Amino acid sequence: MILLVLYVVGSCAPTTSIMAETGTNIEQAYYEKWVAGVRGGGKGMNFYLDLKSAFPENTQLKKLIFRGYEVEFIKIDELHFKASIITADNSDGEENFHQTVKPSPQVKSKLTDNEALFLFEYDGKPAQQKYNKVLEKAMLLYPVAR
Repeated sequence: MILLVLYVVGSCAPTTSIMAETGTNIEQAYYEKWVAGVRGGGKGMNFYLDLKSAFPENTQLKKLIFRGYEVEFIKIDELHFKASIITADNSDGEENFHQTVKPSPQVKSKLTDNEALFLFEYDGKPAQQKYNKVLEKAMLLYPVAR
């Protein structure tokens, strides 16, 4: 019984988040689905992370795990990051799988559809942060080429 109480109390203890440690705040995290206007042109999602303050020099945002995909972030500027997820749907068979990797089933099962996992390098060590307020913006439909 004592072990059960200690486990419950220990599991309720606050955990330190990488965002709190670095003093960085997320302004918004959102994604937009897209479909190319031509057969075989591709389909996917663009994920955006907008920050209120920049990461310190000892912190690098590396990857995103979202909806069963693991992709690298591209730094647009100090406050904006983008990750492009390309799915196999509407492709001509030459998918860019170097941009899209499926994470392990254990990681995928722990995230809901509006949750993302950010992978960092903090002081040279791996760190991660779960975020559960991911918004969906309107789908981008690219025009058909003539």
